[in-house]
Amino acid sequence: MQMKGSIRFIGGLFVVLGVMSGLGNATDTKLLLLIIVAALGLYSIYSGAKTMKMHPRIVVLLPVVMFLVIFFIIWDRPQTDLMESTSPSATILPDDDIDPTSANTTPASYIISQEGEKAEIIKLSNSNHENHTVSLTPYNLHIYNTKKPITLIHIFATWCVPCVEEIPYLNDLQKKYAKDLFITGILINDKIDPTQLDIFIAKHEIKYFIAQNPNNSFLVEHIAKMLQFPSKFSIPLTLLYVDGNYFTHYEGSVPVEMIEYDIEQAKTLLQTR
Repeated sequence: MQMKGSIRFIGGLFVVLGVMSGLGNATDTKLLLLIIVAALGLYSIYSGAKTMKMHPRIVVLLPVVMFLVIFFIIWDRPQTDLMESTSPSATILPDDDIDPTSANTTPASYIISQEGEKAEIIKLSNSNHENHTVSLTPYNLHIYNTKKPITLIHIFATWCVPCVEEIPYLNDLQKKYAKDLFITGILINDKIDPTQLDIFIAKHEIKYFIAQNPNNSFLVEHIAKMLQFPSKFSIPLTLLYVDGNYFTHYEGSVPVEMIEYDIEQAKTLLQTR
């Protein structure tokens, strides 16, 4: 009995500690599963400690303390809330009044895309006032002033630890696929000022475009609607587009090898066209 109790106790500890390590980056779809696994682990710790005839206080307090730690991790995990941000108002304009490459394009104005769909036009800009004009349809995202066929959108915040941890890998991808890949970081729910953002970019040696303006919220809301996400969802969120067409997306932190594999698949797709 003592041996079985020890196995339950130690196994439960490993299960709960494993769940704790994965909760911070868990997507909403995986969160419920992890909570169920954690509950089974906590019960295993309780029953194992009871079988081993540990002190009654330890039998009760250890699972309770670990439950509180799990609750705190879930409560504190990074999220973005679209309801806190305001989107720019949309203005319907005739097609011939809009030049997608013009610096004076009205945010969230409309044109008719090559596919015959109504496309919303926004402008993304960074702290150095460099601009990229973007057209959006439900599953397409076209950046006009770049000739690179593959676009990677990284929705993040400077206060989000998992987001920041992905920066070196994104730098590596931008360097490796410089000819084909355009990466842009989209700041969301982040009150960092342009000067501090420049310091952040220099500190992390970011080699790709970082957009910081009110249109970021509009873009993120558009993406969330496309993916059928709720108003609150976890970040980082990364999307891959090929020739402006949605290709795939990644919720939370993912191995860079996964993104690199999909980029190679995208390149293969482009070669067959």
